[in-house]
Amino acid sequence: MRAFCCRGPGVILLSRHIGMCFFLLLPFCFAACTVGGGRAGAPAQTAKAAEAGDRAAPGSGAAAEARAEREAAGKDRAGGHKKAAPKQAARPAVMVRIEGRLSDAERSNVRNFLSLSRLAPETEPSEGMFAYYLDRADREAAQALEPFGYYNADIRVSDKRRQGGWDVVLQVVPGPATRIGSIDLEYAGEGAQEAALLEARERFARAKGQIFNHSVYEQHKNALLELATELGYPHAHYASSRVEVRRSANRADIALRLDTGIRYTVSDLDFVSDILDKDLLARIASVQAGDPFSPHALTGLRQSLYDTGYFDTVDILYDLDRAENGKVPVTVATTAAPRHRYGLGLGYGTDTGIRATLEYSNRYCNRRGHQLDVRLRPSEQLSSYAAQYSIPVGEPRKDKLGLGTNYQTESFANIDTTTWLSKISREHNEGPWQLAAYLQYLNEDYDTGLHSGRAGLLIPGLSATWILADDRVNTTNGLKLWASAEGSDSNVMSSTTFLQLKAGGKAITTFLPKWRLIGKGQVGVSMMDDLDDLPPSLRFFAGGDQSVRGYGYKKISPRDAAGGLIGGKHLFFYSVELERSLSGGLALAAFYDSAAVVDSFDEYAMDSGVGVGLHWNAPFGQLRLDLAVPTDSIEPHSLRLHFTLGTDL
Repeated sequence: MRAFCCRGPGVILLSRHIGMCFFLLLPFCFAACTVGGGRAGAPAQTAKAAEAGDRAAPGSGAAAEARAEREAAGKDRAGGHKKAAPKQAARPAVMVRIEGRLSDAERSNVRNFLSLSRLAPETEPSEGMFAYYLDRADREAAQALEPFGYYNADIRVSDKRRQGGWDVVLQVVPGPATRIGSIDLEYAGEGAQEAALLEARERFARAKGQIFNHSVYEQHKNALLELATELGYPHAHYASSRVEVRRSANRADIALRLDTGIRYTVSDLDFVSDILDKDLLARIASVQAGDPFSPHALTGLRQSLYDTGYFDTVDILYDLDRAENGKVPVTVATTAAPRHRYGLGLGYGTDTGIRATLEYSNRYCNRRGHQLDVRLRPSEQLSSYAAQYSIPVGEPRKDKLGLGTNYQTESFANIDTTTWLSKISREHNEGPWQLAAYLQYLNEDYDTGLHSGRAGLLIPGLSATWILADDRVNTTNGLKLWASAEGSDSNVMSSTTFLQLKAGGKAITTFLPKWRLIGKGQVGVSMMDDLDDLPPSLRFFAGGDQSVRGYGYKKISPRDAAGGLIGGKHLFFYSVELERSLSGGLALAAFYDSAAVVDSFDEYAMDSGVGVGLHWNAPFGQLRLDLAVPTDSIEPHSLRLHFTLGTDL
């Protein structure tokens, strides 16, 4: 924090030098000169009394304690008495209480400024030392309030002698706040006319009339320097920085002169890589030749290259001192990540039963950056075998062409399906948006008990997802929204015609410390002539770990004449959950889930589940153990345990 020194009556200038070094070191000077229980500056007889121990005056606390200890030790050696019980912690020698209408930060700063607060709590200071520090208390407290904009504080100090020390009370009235009167911000150097800096000056000027808080003032100054640096002026500095505070007027006038120096730009980017073509790297890079030289942008470049998964290390090399006319050559040196990656896992889900996972990835199939991912996931109820081939296109950081296939078998209740899906997609990521257009061909054999069939559908579709969160793995506050539309036409390589629209979202907010409120919902609408012609993988069901807890997997559904599940055309689902954090990453939760799966909104009826859960927020996601019960008659009086693992958003 800046220190203040007086430069005339009623005027204080903000200085770059620490003006209170002697003040801060003074208590330590006294401490270094302490002899026994006394301190430098105390009367000579006090030091002698401390050295003499029990020869001190009869009322002396230190002498009495020393004498009592020797007497107790003698009795112990004689075996005449048992040892005394341990003493309770003694009160500090100097107790300081700060009263007045102060914020926690102001009160803490006053205490930290007080020399009395820095005295050794276990040692009673001499009368002279205590009087010296007590005399300084009002001035120190006043100085402690100046950084918060209070330069005319009224401080009343009182003290009371007690056995073993003193009690000190500071009555603090901050007084009127000092406000910013004028702001004179000038620019010099090549960046004097930068639009961003001119806009920043206008924002800075809005502080006029606000309380002159030193910390806020320094934050604004540093933000201005950081902005200049990001615009390509790494040598920007304040040629002058002056604040004139007039106590009598409760006014602070600010005068700043920021010299940007010359502008630096990236002259060229030289990529060092053994695995990818340089033109692909140039398209991946978030920094291009001619851009302003910005340390923050170069950090972003490094991160964008890491995020591709191609590299094990990325180093950004440059030397400002060797720049010519502000042109800075930048070298990007990379080392390749291992080409092949394997994964093997074994787990359990209450919806799927025991399951295994086998994964293989080829991070770079060729120098054009193509990637291959294969995942095999067999389980008791739902098994899938998928492969995805990804090709970077357009801006590789944002755009990808995907070719995928997935073979899946599923068996639940009375429904058995075998599905083969082939898909081509174009994906684009832009800020919080994830957009995709796709064309897929679905071939599905299915048996629902009373009806069986085969469907072949050519399905074009669009999807969009928007996510804004502080952390997608363990979210404090965040929001996720998504929507999709897809369908087929019986005249175009399809066995039936349908259109399906889906939308959903999830919101997480921490409304009190340790308390989170989590809400999510989904709406789905299908338009078709005959539900029997639509394969079960495209019908709506509810119930299970990710839906209405308290019900079995996909158990909420319209039923056929034999009572078997058949799925529905429309879905409405919502969930509300309240979570209370405990220690060690654990949390307790209470939730209410509800859904309706119907063929007509005239048949609208909600099925609900309620329960409690124990959650663990691990670095890789949230492990959830939930116990729920349905609230209606489909599965009466049944408790169901749900076990899941995943990220918050």
